[in-house]
This record gives sequence, structure tokens and C-alpha cells, in this order.
Amino acid sequence: MRPTPYTRLACFALALCALAAGCSISPKPEPPTAKPKVEMGSVVTKPTNSYGNCVVAGDPGAVDTVGAIVRIYDLDNDQPAAEGLVKPDGSFSIELFLTDGDELRLQVIADIGRSEPIDAIATECGKALKLSTHALGDCLLVSPQAELDLAKGQSLEVANHCASSVQIEAPAARVAVPGLTVGQGGTWPAVLAPGSSVQVQVSFQPGGVAEEIVFIEASSPQQDRRPITVIAGP
Repeated sequence: MRPTPYTRLACFALALCALAAGCSISPKPEPPTAKPKVEMGSVVTKPTNSYGNCVVAGDPGAVDTVGAIVRIYDLDNDQPAAEGLVKPDGSFSIELFLTDGDELRLQVIADIGRSEPIDAIATECGKALKLSTHALGDCLLVSPQAELDLAKGQSLEVANHCASSVQIEAPAARVAVPGLTVGQGGTWPAVLAPGSSVQVQVSFQPGGVAEEIVFIEASSPQQDRRPITVIAGP
């Protein structure tokens, strides 16, 4: 059956509609590609009825990725990471055992990726967290700076850009984990002259997806600790 002029006109109109910006046929929205973000100004600590326990809470809008997981490590004890779910309003609440002065590492894990790790000091339960600082600042550089994905690399570089030598102690994990070794094959402590660097080898074979924190610590000319999240996969 041959198409009539009216049929051809209708097909032409539909084609124009699909191309027009104001047409009701809308493309599917692209999924977000940015990493999750945390507004630390909206994160506070709150006391609980349990001795020594404290709630780290994000006010509404603290995290921009609904349904993501907020993971918190206490870098000053050997307890497992504590986790909580981001609610529809962007808030979260996580209870964990804290001592005043403990350093925490907070990170958001979502399908679109992982936020940059954020380190903060719990000065006192019931008060705002205080972002961590480093005694040697930017003159002691660790690369990658905060997170090592072993699928992309198996070593850390510690570089001394300070005016004086820096002594690096033997790298160590936050807790002993089967299959995790750090600094193997190196000579520790290592004294880095200005402008020099050292490679720190990291191996993690837990038999499944896993992560843990390792520390790069300087003892001279000032004490300085750099936590690195190590991520391993099967």
C-alpha cells in the first residue's frame, strides 16, 4: 500500500517533534558522574546514653548522595569502621566509641564512586569536629595523598620538600590484617634529605574486597602522621 500525502506529512511531523527542543519526547537523564561530597560544617557529634559512645551526625543536606554509605574509622583505636546510611534528606547518624582527641576518617561510598577521605578531630562529644592539620604541612608529600587503590598501583611515594631532613618510621597498618603488608623490603627508619623520596610497597591479599588504613609517620623534625586508606579487590 502506497503512503498517502497525509501519512508522509504525519511521519515528517513526528520527526520534527523528536528533534525539537520543546518536544515532549525527553532524553533519559544522565547519571551523575561527580564523586559524593560531604559538607563538614553540617557534621556534629552528639552524646548518647552509652558510656564512651558518641553519635557522629550529619544534618540535612550534609551529604549530596542519597542512599550512600558513610564510613567512619577511628584512627586512634582498633575498632572496625562504623557505618550509616544517608537518608533522603541528606542526613546520617552513626554511633561509635570515642575518646576526646581521637582522629576520625570519614568517607562516603556510593555507586557513583567514593568521596575524598576527610580527617577530623573529635575534640569533645557534643561539639563540632575540627579538621585535622599536619605539622609538616605540604613540605612532606605522600602520593597518593589519602587513598591507594591496589588495582591502580601497589606503592606510595613519600617525598621530602622540607628545608631539613625528615625521619620516616616503619610504615604500619592501623590494625593487623591477614594478607596486608606495608613497607616490606625497605630500611626503616628512613632519613629523607631535602628533595629526596622513598617508595613504600603495599600488598593486600585478603581473598575478597576489603580495605584498611595504613600510617606513614614522621618522627623528626616534628611528629606527623599521614593515614592512607588501602583498597583491595579479589
